[in-house]
Amino acid sequence: MFTGSNDDMAKIELNVENAGILSAIWIIASNDENPIITYRSIRNRLGLKSEYPLENLVRSRSELFRLGAPEWRLDEWKEIMRKGGQFPSWFHDHPPEKFPDLINSITPSEVFRSQFRINRAVDKSSVELIEWGLQHIERLRKGSLEHHETRWKWQREVLIPSLSILAAIVAVTASSCLQYVAISSQENQKATELATQERLKKYEVSYTQRSQAYSNLIRAYNDISAKTVEGEVDGLMKALQNMETAFLELRPFLEKGIQATYIAKQSEFTGFVTGIVQRGKRVGLTPEETQRFADYKIFLADTLYEEIFEKSKYTSETVVNPIR
Repeated sequence: MFTGSNDDMAKIELNVENAGILSAIWIIASNDENPIITYRSIRNRLGLKSEYPLENLVRSRSELFRLGAPEWRLDEWKEIMRKGGQFPSWFHDHPPEKFPDLINSITPSEVFRSQFRINRAVDKSSVELIEWGLQHIERLRKGSLEHHETRWKWQREVLIPSLSILAAIVAVTASSCLQYVAISSQENQKATELATQERLKKYEVSYTQRSQAYSNLIRAYNDISAKTVEGEVDGLMKALQNMETAFLELRPFLEKGIQATYIAKQSEFTGFVTGIVQRGKRVGLTPEETQRFADYKIFLADTLYEEIFEKSKYTSETVVNPIR
């Protein structure tokens, strides 16, 4: 469900320490037996102090991590724990008789998952996917370093390029050896890696586009609600136009069926709100009209959100299980 735009997410400087912690979190979320990770588990396993802004760090990287978990997924995990399995590491700091209370205390706001393991059928992430995430974090760290630290210009312009050249030489040498031993196997592996990288890049680009357009759609809906109640015809028309523009930006990422459903609901909604403002300024809403507003927002926040971010062929699931 929609909980806010990317602008609402707390940002945190990705220095060497934070990048190292973020890399460790990424590996745990990608490779743990249970895809649902608690913040307390991370603090326990990495030895982080209570004042360390762990939640902000995870929240700042929405392309890697999905905050929370559906209630039914959390209930499934709790049932497994009640049967004696998949306890978080911090449970063992308490006596066993406390376990039932600890299990019941876990809420959706205290957990997160890898963006690539949101489906319970998805196993641990592949080595290639984990390596991509680590490289992505490293790129972010280097970008932050170049932006904030000008004092180390010599190390960045001389030492790092030298190490890159050395790494390139080692990579070329290793590649040549592998080609000599089994060239056909390497070509197949390279083709797979290139295809994965292409899908990952499409995911990175499309996520930003979808997230921004969806935020604009929700913002336009809120404007429509306010202008309708205030009876401002001009403001309402502008908000309806903004909502249509946001949908056109989202349309390439939606299947034809949900496109038709949205267009029909939006047409009905437009007639509904324009009919209200015709009654004059500062109109009151009847209980039935209030319910229709609520139903339409539920459609945007649940059904449409799921189609955009969880069922679309551009979601993170297609990186792990590509559509053929």
